[in-house]
Amino acid sequence: MNGDRKNSKLTVRLNGERWTNQSAEKSRSAQQPLRWNTVADQAPVRKQQREGDAWTRLAQLRDKAQLETSEMTETGSEYVSQADQTRENSHTPRWRPRIVIPDWVHRQGWAKTLLTTGGAVAIGLLFGFMVLSVFHQEQLHQSYQTVLSDTVATLTAQGGAKTTPEAEGGEAQPVPASVQASATKLNIPGQDLFVAQAGAFQLEVPREAAVAALKDAGLPHLLYKQGDKQYLFAAGAPDRNAVLGFASSLKQKGIDVYVKEMKMPPLTSEVTVAGGGAKDKAPDLNSFLQNGWKIAKALSLESGNVVSLTPSSLSKEEEAQLKEQHRRFLEESRLLETPEKWQPMFAGMINGINQGMAAHEKMVEAIAGKKQNSAESYAWQVQAGVLQFWESYVDWAAAVEKEE
Repeated sequence: MNGDRKNSKLTVRLNGERWTNQSAEKSRSAQQPLRWNTVADQAPVRKQQREGDAWTRLAQLRDKAQLETSEMTETGSEYVSQADQTRENSHTPRWRPRIVIPDWVHRQGWAKTLLTTGGAVAIGLLFGFMVLSVFHQEQLHQSYQTVLSDTVATLTAQGGAKTTPEAEGGEAQPVPASVQASATKLNIPGQDLFVAQAGAFQLEVPREAAVAALKDAGLPHLLYKQGDKQYLFAAGAPDRNAVLGFASSLKQKGIDVYVKEMKMPPLTSEVTVAGGGAKDKAPDLNSFLQNGWKIAKALSLESGNVVSLTPSSLSKEEEAQLKEQHRRFLEESRLLETPEKWQPMFAGMINGINQGMAAHEKMVEAIAGKKQNSAESYAWQVQAGVLQFWESYVDWAAAVEKEE
């Protein structure tokens, strides 16, 4: 601390600074303690309302649900939740549309009973109509299938008198036949056919040697004797175009054939047949043979159309008529009682028609499924059955004419 005297004034310096009254006041104010405002002196802070958080959203949804529930109770309308609407709009098999039942149905018991009863009756009527729509076809199919199974063991039966075991203390008593043998005048018209000929042989050539080429290839065959020769046919039909399809297929297999027309003579001989039981009607041999020819022609024509890639010509009514003819054919065969020497030929005719009809059904199913290769394979099986019928018929007709 030092001092200088200027103009009779005293100047004081403290730590290199001039000491004045202002410095003293500043020093005193700096030494005073700080004063803080109390809580009572501050303005209150408003509490911020929480918006947008989970708790507030949950409360809003709860209030909204209570409001909608009260409105539904007052108006009596059915409340459909958002989840149900999503299920209704969904087209997946998991969700099904919800059936909304009006409240008046719940309030009135008679209306609910009436609707339930009416719905049950309507469903029953609908089911009944569906059953009736297919009943006719099922009945027709089962009828001739039943007759088919019955003909296995009843193709022929012994005619004439029969004997019973000896009675007590007596002799064997004759039992007359259920239906006596009677003469039948045949009336089978001539048949015009187109055939695919695969060869011609002398009469001395054995049958096995003549048909060996087609048999080894797994193809149908018909050996027809006419004049001093016998001809080998691989396919046949009443229409030339139907046979051309088979001929083209045979040539692709390396078998030379040509299509020609063939005429089978009529059959007007008189034969003796028996059959039927005491309660059965007399057998009709002419009807049996004529139905067989009708079925064979229809089957051969349809099989030829399939191989020739020609649309089927049989309608649903004609299909049903064909099955009815087959049923009558089997029923008449069951009533016939033929001599033992005719049994192989009649069995061949029946088996040929049965094979053709069975293959025809498979062929129709393959066509419906657009399986052309399978359809052609079944068409050849149809031809095999048809040719078996024709060959058995020709052999039987030759045997009848030989007996005259």
